[in-house]
Amino acid sequence: MTSFNRSNGPLATAFFGSLLLSLIALHFNPILPRDSIFYLDIASALVTEESSTATEYYAWPWISVAIAAAHSLTGLTVTNIGLLLALLLMAGTCTILTRASQLLNPDSGWWACLVSLSIPAFNSYRDSILRDPGQWFAAALVMLALALWHRSKQWRHLLLALTAIFIGVFFRLEAIFMLAPLALAVSWQLRSLLWKRRVLILSSFFALAAVSIFILLTSAAMDNSRVQYYFKLLNPGIITEELSKSTTAFSESVLEKYSHDDAGTILVFGFIGLILTKALLLNGPFLILIPFLATSLAKLRDHPLRIFIISASACYLLILLVFTLQKNYMTNRYVALLHVFLTPLLAASAVQLYRTHRKLALLLIFLSVLTGLSNVISLSDKRTHYLAAGDWIKRNIPEDAHTYYSDGRVSYYAGRRYLPPPYDESAAVQKLSPRYEFFVIDNLKGNTTAQRLIEEGKLQIIAEFDNGKRRHLSILRRTQ
Repeated sequence: MTSFNRSNGPLATAFFGSLLLSLIALHFNPILPRDSIFYLDIASALVTEESSTATEYYAWPWISVAIAAAHSLTGLTVTNIGLLLALLLMAGTCTILTRASQLLNPDSGWWACLVSLSIPAFNSYRDSILRDPGQWFAAALVMLALALWHRSKQWRHLLLALTAIFIGVFFRLEAIFMLAPLALAVSWQLRSLLWKRRVLILSSFFALAAVSIFILLTSAAMDNSRVQYYFKLLNPGIITEELSKSTTAFSESVLEKYSHDDAGTILVFGFIGLILTKALLLNGPFLILIPFLATSLAKLRDHPLRIFIISASACYLLILLVFTLQKNYMTNRYVALLHVFLTPLLAASAVQLYRTHRKLALLLIFLSVLTGLSNVISLSDKRTHYLAAGDWIKRNIPEDAHTYYSDGRVSYYAGRRYLPPPYDESAAVQKLSPRYEFFVIDNLKGNTTAQRLIEEGKLQIIAEFDNGKRRHLSILRRTQ
């Protein structure tokens, strides 16, 4: 019984608890986000349009390719395959993080389970079919492989780590950056070996990594726009150019003339502050463990995971900064990978907190359970009427009719291609002729142009749907 509690208990709880939380999230959010529909739409196109190639729709479409292939093998719907993949990736991430944490500290299993199931950073996306969970799964698997290699010194575990990185690349190309922290961690671990043997081992490892990179890049083809996109992001000249443009725009629109010379510094440190603030806040109640992280890291001593976590976190922070400086925005889910790296440390820190401040640790447990539930339970109005509207459109509007959708998800649920609106509802209605015959709009009451055209007899309401609360969907037809 002790063995189960210290080993298998947290693992089983992490896996099945994750599945349960994901199902709860899907119950409260039955309409998928736009990014999810985008990937499912590509998968559907690959299934129905046999002559098409995946990269025609998106430069890095492999999650859609996997969904389409699984659909062909199992016969399950594309949507169900996507949801199943999302559920398993999240469950796998939570379970692997729990096991990796156990290998570092046998007492941290239950805490790692709690952290992985409730930290807001990556648990807020359980109702989404995204590429990010694949990268999170891969990062967790790399850490597990390093922890196993530290114990056994079996090289198959390093092969597992390399395989994990390419699983991550399959989902998000930037996951390839984990090769550098992995190589650094292995080099540090082997530093005490005799010089010749160390050189031989490292040469073999780096040769394997180099061959892997070569295979990746050649198979992706260097003319792939996604590969070019990342090379562009990392080009120092382009980084400087984009920063200069942002600095000029920022100084001219916001700053007084006396601060124009400092605009670049303000911008860079502002973005650094933004990333760090998001990283801290996305810990949720586990923010209380931050003061213990240094001690948890120090206790790892010569463990390769210590080097990996430090170097991978530093590399990824730099990647986030480069991206933010060029794109001028940052979202929570991009930051979440940092919390995957830090989960074993947070779990070890929670053990320290429990030993020294038991009442505070019990409060943390209570708050984290509430946080985990708040990640998946949503009390906001749902767009469930999209399903009914989609079914009605499928039966009543010809597929080849020129139809405007204010939300492209409705077109997907109608069995058509995902059609993001080229412009907002008012602009669409104003451009009545000759582009559109039908209009599916979300906010008829707020659309004064549509109201006027209905009164003039130029538009006719042919169907309306609502979710029983405040959300309404109107389907209009042009009459003249």
